[in-house]
Amino acid sequence: MVVRTDDAELINLLCSYATAGGSGPKDSPSISVMFGTLNLILCMTDEAYETWADGTADLMTRAPVTRTEAVQALATLRSQRGIR
Repeated sequence: MVVRTDDAELINLLCSYATAGGSGPKDSPSISVMFGTLNLILCMTDEAYETWADGTADLMTRAPVTRTEAVQALATLRSQRGIR
């Protein structure tokens, strides 16, 4: 699940209750937190959200893909768009 928010208080609250994660630098435009088996991706900028959405749409056209392939494809897209 992906959420677009720039509310620092909400982000800190979610990270404090996560069972794992809070991964990524705190100044990153997106971070991942886990609540049990739910992986919640918090996008703090429109660009980060749009990159996730575009990458996911592309991955759906190439399905099935492995998790490793998906992670690499999204990392490549973020790099191409200058997003950390």
